[in-house]
Amino acid sequence: MDATTSKMDTKQIWERYDETRDPELRQEIITRNMHLVRYAVERLGFGVSYLDREDLISEGIIGLIDAVDRFDPKRGIQFVTYATIRIRGQILDALRTRDLLPRSARRRVKGMQEAVQTLVATLGEPPTEEQLAEYMNVSAEQLQQTLCDASLEICSLDAPLVEDGETFSLQNLIEASEEFEPAEQQARAELHEEMRLAIRKLPERQQLLLSLYYVEELTMREIGEVLSVSESRVSQLHAQAVTNLRALLETAGYIERPLVHAAPAPLAMMAGTA
Repeated sequence: MDATTSKMDTKQIWERYDETRDPELRQEIITRNMHLVRYAVERLGFGVSYLDREDLISEGIIGLIDAVDRFDPKRGIQFVTYATIRIRGQILDALRTRDLLPRSARRRVKGMQEAVQTLVATLGEPPTEEQLAEYMNVSAEQLQQTLCDASLEICSLDAPLVEDGETFSLQNLIEASEEFEPAEQQARAELHEEMRLAIRKLPERQQLLLSLYYVEELTMREIGEVLSVSESRVSQLHAQAVTNLRALLETAGYIERPLVHAAPAPLAMMAGTA
């Protein structure tokens, strides 16, 4: 890298790279954005200790390189936004190839999700941990363990969702938002509004957690400091909030049963929901 390149700001580098596709400029863009990879791994929070952190960083770098090669500055999307989605998506794709939970734990998580769905339909609101444990006929400690397991399953807002037979994700919404037909934009707006209503039915602490994680984009550790709880407890509360939110949306008929265990995609686009 020459001295001229090092003095260029981000906009200048992208303009030059868009014109020349200079490999040196490409490498400079990658280097300047490596912090996005480290941050993406930190934000997972739910169980990096179960995994090889360096492997996740390597996957994130692949996502960053892919973002640099695919990014079109003329589309009006910020590179940081685009790259963050690509990086996270690459990491999550890698995680999905790993069997993080035994079958017995997966069965417990599925049973908990179904119990929440039933209780939401009955009560009209998310159950407390005490109500959920009683309905499942498990101890508080057993429920906490199931929530820990769920935190390994529920780790992505970018995973596939189904609405009216259509599969979509947050990544689809951001990459193709300008391509939606007016009717489709209206359908998305209705889903977003229903999600806002569902979020308001969550306990205040869960609302705050979702806002801190998906709007303020804090890490699980940082959220733990705000809430004065451990990082592992934040992961449990996140899994509980996502499970509750999905159950509310399913009960309202806005989404179908998930293709994978994941949160509704548009949530991360909704500032000011808490």
